[in-house]
Order: sequence, then C-alpha cells, then structure tokens
Amino acid sequence: FVLSETQRGGGPPLHTHPVEEAHVVLSGRVKYTINDSVFTVQAPYIVKIPPNAPHTFMNVSDTILNLVGVFGQDDFGPYKPIGDNPLGGK
Repeated sequence: FVLSETQRGGGPPLHTHPVEEAHVVLSGRVKYTINDSVFTVQAPYIVKIPPNAPHTFMNVSDTILNLVGVFGQDDFGPYKPIGDNPLGGK
C-alpha cells in the first residue's frame, strides 16, 4: 500500500512498474493518463492500472488529494520513470 496526500497541481512523473496497481481515491478530484486514455474522476472512486502501463495522475481539485495505491504483490518491482507528467502541474 502507498498513501498519498497530493497538493493541487501535483502528481508523479509518467512511469511504469511490472505489477497491477489500483488507486482508491478517498477525497478530491484527479486526472489520470493510463496508456493512451486520459480521464478525470471524483472521489470516491477506484482506478485499476494494468501492469507495465505508462501512467500518472494530477490533483485537479482545490484541496489536497488523498488516495491509497494498492499493489498486486508485496514488491511492486522497479519504478521506471519514463518522462515528465504530461498533464502539467507542478
């Protein structure tokens, strides 16, 4: 599990890892890119991220984004950044 509190406009770089991941969005509004899809969700929401899929997110709410990242294995493998966050932000 990974707990995230992300400020408005914040989010990780575009990246991959070799295991499935799910995000449980507890509060806030978040924009995602996963593979070639770009979409926005409002909490409460669950997002499934396939293994090896290039993905990232950005907090697009006016408050702190709270989410829990859940991985399909104890070790989520190598985190591989592959570029800047294409959604903009900080």
